Amino acid sequence: VPGTPGAAVGDVAPADLRRVLVVLPGGRAGRVLLRDLLAAGEAIGRPGIVPPRITTPASVGSAVLGPASGIGFAAPDDVLLTAVAAVANPEPELRGRLAGDLFTESAGLDASALSLAHRVLNLEHELAFHRRRPEEAAAVLRESGREEEADAWDALAELAARRRAVLRESGLRDPAVPTSEPHAETDGGVFDPDRLPAVILLVGLVELSAAARQAIEIAAAAGTRVLAIARGAAPEDLDPLGCLRAEAWADRDPGVLDADLRVGEGMGEQAALAVAAVAELAPDAPADEVVLGLLDPGLERSLISAASAAGGTVHVAGGRPLRQQSPWRLLETLGRWLESPRARDLADLLRFPRFEAL
Repeated sequence: VPGTPGAAVGDVAPADLRRVLVVLPGGRAGRVLLRDLLAAGEAIGRPGIVPPRITTPASVGSAVLGPASGIGFAAPDDVLLTAVAAVANPEPELRGRLAGDLFTESAGLDASALSLAHRVLNLEHELAFHRRRPEEAAAVLRESGREEEADAWDALAELAARRRAVLRESGLRDPAVPTSEPHAETDGGVFDPDRLPAVILLVGLVELSAAARQAIEIAAAAGTRVLAIARGAAPEDLDPLGCLRAEAWADRDPGVLDADLRVGEGMGEQAALAVAAVAELAPDAPADEVVLGLLDPGLERSLISAASAAGGTVHVAGGRPLRQQSPWRLLETLGRWLESPRARDLADLLRFPRFEAL
């Protein structure tokens, strides 16, 4: 990686793997890497090899800077709850400025604290991904004469600042938002470069957020070796951290021929064809390396039956929509109660499953 000390994988002794941080696109890739590392350790006579730390792009900030800075990086639930606390009771004047296309009508004066918190988070995180802040968007809009839109972004900036202040009071930082003071003391901790990873391996990443890039830049400046490993792209199409440059994106033909398509008339036949295709194309592949995408959730039962008939099993990775899950429903009810206490909402809270255990 330009601007950082060079290194080869061979420079890292097996005993030092615990100071190696590997950033992979997803959790499944991490499990495959651990399995292959254990197999490699047994092959060279080191069955007890200590694996490296493995993380994904969303957790790079906490994985890189957390141990070295004493900073607490907020979990997603913490981020949402502090956002709800920050926007629960904004002044009518401030909330009125949030009307229009920016927040949509549902997030205006009659919105719940939860829906408003989600909108604030989504907009702030989208800007933070590219190292931008809401007040910058407001300034650009104001220069072009779009005063009403600029005012809405200014209101968003105020709510975002309140949200970050709530996090700071809790001794936490939002891992999705870059900070201007990465070395600041937090909760009595002091930045300690010796607790940074010795090596960071960035493997097969498409993009990294500004917060993740900032964490890597801080570590590299303190002596961490950074290696980027990428496949399927020319070097000139990659940025210094191995991510694909925006200008290199292009439409690609997947190369699927009509002769390769298999058509089934009903769900049972379609499921049977899918199981037969797996047996033909990947007969020896481990289960965690086979993924079947279903456009129609109704195929799940048929696919489970077809796999069982063939002597296999299927793990359904899909879940219920977030709005149908208990934590969301609880927060939504709490939001309504905080905004406008009513007997009906209180009754819903008291009847909520396991409410007495919260």
